Amino acid sequence: MDSSNIYVLEINYDNFKSFLPKNSDVSLRCKGKPLNWKEPLEIEADEEDVGMPEADISLLNIGSFVMRCGVFDDLLSEFKSDFELLPLSYKGQDYYLCNVVNVIDCLDKDLSKFNEFGGVSKIVFDSSKISREGFFKIQEDHCTSIYCTENIRALFTDKAISGAEFDKLDVV
Repeated sequence: MDSSNIYVLEINYDNFKSFLPKNSDVSLRCKGKPLNWKEPLEIEADEEDVGMPEADISLLNIGSFVMRCGVFDDLLSEFKSDFELLPLSYKGQDYYLCNVVNVIDCLDKDLSKFNEFGGVSKIVFDSSKISREGFFKIQEDHCTSIYCTENIRALFTDKAISGAEFDKLDVV
């Protein structure tokens, strides 16, 4: 597998609508483990984002992303083992919360830098520890960020998926 390029997936919440759960007691802590809900969770636009355009990929909670229903079927079905799709509903439209559950040990621990609390402050990935293409998380950042391989970035870019941004990271 060519994992020479690894990216962190960022959501462009400055220019597009982001969401909040509507009166929910459901856990939205997307920390690399399944959340397991079956019924659609109602979401609403963040009050600061009313009037902003909707994107194909949006923010509901750190460590996850919201995707319009058709985007998954068309683009990401081959990566479905990397995340759990949880049903959402916004104004009668179907969305998914994409909770990445593929957590791998792939940092180069010698070249990465860690802060005094044990968290990673500079990420350097070891390409030999990334066995397949797709989405993943790492324990060293408490499963907060979503990482992906070049093929995901290229897929989103080629299909002009709105709301997604990619920052390239160091790989050895």
